[in-house]
Formats: sequence, C-alpha cells, structure tokens
Amino acid sequence: MNKILSYIIGLLILISCANQQTEKQGTSVDNKETNQDSLKVQLLEAHLKSKIDEPFQVSEIDKLEFTSGGGKEIMEHKKCDSSNTGFYGSYFLIDPDFADENGRPVGGIITIHSNKKMSGWKSTDTDQTIWEIYLKSDIISVWDSIKVGMSRNEIENFGKMNNGFCVKKGDFYYSCDFNNFSVVYIFHDDTLKELTVTRKCEKEKLTNANTQ
Repeated sequence: MNKILSYIIGLLILISCANQQTEKQGTSVDNKETNQDSLKVQLLEAHLKSKIDEPFQVSEIDKLEFTSGGGKEIMEHKKCDSSNTGFYGSYFLIDPDFADENGRPVGGIITIHSNKKMSGWKSTDTDQTIWEIYLKSDIISVWDSIKVGMSRNEIENFGKMNNGFCVKKGDFYYSCDFNNFSVVYIFHDDTLKELTVTRKCEKEKLTNANTQ
C-alpha cells in the first residue's frame, strides 16, 4: 500500500511540474508573438511618418552631358492635380563608358514635368520637377549614395535605414516605398543592374468619387 501511495504521489508531482513547464512555454510563446507584433507596428509607424530627400537635385542636371526631348507621361503623375498643365521632358544621360542593347551610350533618363511651355524649356529652369529617374549605368547616383553596380546588401541596408517598405520578388526584383518616392531595383547575381525612382503625388486630383 505504501509503495502504491508513494507512486501516486510521485506521479502527481511529475504532472504538476509538467503543467507548470507547459504554462511557462505557453507564456513564452505569447510574449514572443506580442513582441513581434509590437515591432511590426513600430516599423509601420516609422514608415508612415518618414519622407526621404530628393533623389537628385534639378540644379545638377545642367552639369551633365545629355540630349533632351519630349518625355513620356508618367503613370504615377496622371492622378496628380498638377498633370493637367505643362509638359514632360526627358534628359538622356550620355555615358561614354556604357552602351545599351542598341549600342547607344545612354546610361539613364531623367524625366521632368514643367508647368511652362516646352518651347521655352531649358536645363537651368529651377521650376521643373523630377518625376522619374531611370538608370542602367553609374553615370549618376541617387540620394548621393545609390547607383548601378552596388550589391544587394547595400541596397537592402539603405531601405532599412530610411524606413522603406521593401518587397523582394524572386532573385531579380526588389522594390521600396518611401511614401514620397518609390524605387524598383533589378539585380543580376546580387549586383544592381537597373533602377527606377518615381515621385509620388503630394496632392491628387479630385474625382467624382472623391467629391461625393
């Protein structure tokens, strides 16, 4: 009888210890999930509050070697209230150390929008707004640090440091949203081969849906 009683008592102690351990593990998992959720909220808040600087200064355009001409309409700009007037212009950046698939030394394109008439357009105009920068060579850098030829790690670190909302799609495509600008990066063997920076609207057009 004593042996049976001792066995039962020992079994109850083991069950009690196991339950306590399970409760501790459950609490640990709950705390970990809570901490992860809190970190996600903090990162989202930091992203929503942040704005990155201009990627390239208009005043620097005239210092570059380029040809210029009429530019394409920027899709992101179509929904902006400033898209009803003016024109788009493109600067085709000449890079003597680069040749595209057609053999042209165009290492990049800067597309601007101006509210003036195109007939009076000059590269020294201070009221032109850069809406898109497309680069296939290191002819210029954006944000004074990002250029073609950099490693994937360098690009990803830049996105984190500037509170970007970044998404990786496969081995080649990587994009970051910085609220006022978005960037699409194209990689090959973890080396940046192309990038496109696009401005986002500060003020969108009023549509019938918005006014109702």
